[in-house]
Amino acid sequence: MYSDSSYARTPTYRGFDKFYGFYSGYIDYYTKEEENGYLDLQDGLQLETDETYLSSDTHASYIFAEKVDEMITDHADTYGYGDDNTQPFFLYYAVQLVHFPYLVPDVYSSRFSPADRQIVV
Repeated sequence: MYSDSSYARTPTYRGFDKFYGFYSGYIDYYTKEEENGYLDLQDGLQLETDETYLSSDTHASYIFAEKVDEMITDHADTYGYGDDNTQPFFLYYAVQLVHFPYLVPDVYSSRFSPADRQIVV
């Protein structure tokens, strides 16, 4: 936790049952570090420890999409589907992709030559 903050300001202390993400303004998609070089990929109140997720080969956007899918599936498995489900479910999924840093997975950037790429700042 950062020195100018406290756990009382985190999502799990503000009404959310689960949290997966980062506390700083942004993280590098591959290193999962914030601007000062500290790891900032949180699973609840704990730093992420899964080696696959922390691998510099894994783009953070894929991890977040996987976690969202897990939360939706877990809720449906626990409370049922459709009319059988009377337990409300709210998911706040704020996507970092439209913000700095501009680090696109190779599968997308390789579709265009460097001359055709444009980064709008």
